[in-house]
Amino acid sequence: MEQQKIAHVLCHRNGEEAGPKLEIFPSEQWKKPRAKAGLYRLRKDRLWVMQGEKYTFMPPSKIGEIVVQSLGLVEPEPEHVPELKPQQRVTVLGPNGWTMGITVTDPIQGPDGQWQIWVRGYGFAGFYLCEEIRR
Repeated sequence: MEQQKIAHVLCHRNGEEAGPKLEIFPSEQWKKPRAKAGLYRLRKDRLWVMQGEKYTFMPPSKIGEIVVQSLGLVEPEPEHVPELKPQQRVTVLGPNGWTMGITVTDPIQGPDGQWQIWVRGYGFAGFYLCEEIRR
């Protein structure tokens, strides 16, 4: 089954074509773990927009940023990488409440734009959102 777009954007500025053709597809059309309601997949000039993974699903705000950038109206903002590093002691909300752990990786930005880091502790290990970690 071919996915059906729900919208497309032709970028024009001062009456002339100023950017790529953008096509927007709801994520529910893919049977992937990160495909959740309210997220979308974007195709730019017939090529899928990918941010680290083949299937990149993004919120409407990210699509809006891409449209504005495509029109050349703003400079892309530099990504702010969380100030966490491997082997750092942190506190996370674990299976039995707040508990100490050690970071294992550098922060990783997921396809949804959120920063995550792998944390290991006594009896648990997994990715945690950087914004939810206490130092």
